[in-house]
Amino acid sequence: MSPESQSSSDRRGGLDEWVAVVVALVSVGGVMVWGMAQHFDDLLAIAPGESLIVSPAEDRVMDPTVGAAADEDRPRAEMQRPPSPTSLPTTSRPSRTGLAIAHLQGARSRQDWSTNSAGRSASATARGGAIVLVDVPDDYWAKPFIDQMVQFGYVEPLPGQTFQPEQPMSRADYASLLYVSLPQPERRVAPDFADVPDDYWALDAIETAVKSGFLAGDAEDRFYPEDGLTRAQLFQSLNRGLSLEPSTRPLDEVLGIYSDRDQIPESAIPSVAAVTEAGLVVGDPETLALEPDRPATRAEIISMVYQALVLKGEAEPIESPYRIQP
Repeated sequence: MSPESQSSSDRRGGLDEWVAVVVALVSVGGVMVWGMAQHFDDLLAIAPGESLIVSPAEDRVMDPTVGAAADEDRPRAEMQRPPSPTSLPTTSRPSRTGLAIAHLQGARSRQDWSTNSAGRSASATARGGAIVLVDVPDDYWAKPFIDQMVQFGYVEPLPGQTFQPEQPMSRADYASLLYVSLPQPERRVAPDFADVPDDYWALDAIETAVKSGFLAGDAEDRFYPEDGLTRAQLFQSLNRGLSLEPSTRPLDEVLGIYSDRDQIPESAIPSVAAVTEAGLVVGDPETLALEPDRPATRAEIISMVYQALVLKGEAEPIESPYRIQP
């Protein structure tokens, strides 16, 4: 063998040895990586039904009233919003940040919502027992009305099984409650509100409430969805949306039951009389104060909406001393 051949053979032999070493190292490394992966898979395993995403509740403080509205619905008070739910329905729209009112549950129509609502009610019945709200004691004046609305599936508890009955309700939440509980014929066109974007969670409910006459925007086509309603505005909303018959009795006679009747805004007097005569009013029977400029609470709104269901023959009357008899 020539010196050149001998040198070439030595080089091939050395190269083969290095290749063998690299292959061996790669094999050992692969085994170690596989073993570590198995170990971490065990550590990171998630039980069925568990979620890695937690939506924290957050307090929202509403901004003071900004600007002036031409419509009588426009709120006039700054309000404290309750915390948002931590368990939210799956929907293609952004999750709501307001009160726990069972509006669409991801449905695109009232029929779809009704189907989902029936399923939820059946599920609750199967679990047994009524929902207990920890901040609505047995002697709370609106408990019977709230319990019925929860049973119907129109409202849901907030985190911690609370209800926050003394908190105000936003216009968007009110529209959502009307959407599922008091469908009415459409009588007007809803504008494209500048402050209600196309992806707003309550867009369908707001448009429906406007079309049926319950709510309206101002002259500049703003709706103010995060603001609340005063009690006078609530009376006006129910009067218009339900198309109540005007009071047939003298207004002084109908409104004379209220200790603060002189504080009722002039524009709201016909609505207060009509809603009172229709039997929708709930309140303190001892003082019988209307407090027209005070923000309406969740308990008050839900109770009066329940009375509207009774008026329409869709709910049974509740015997309560807080029902104001006209």
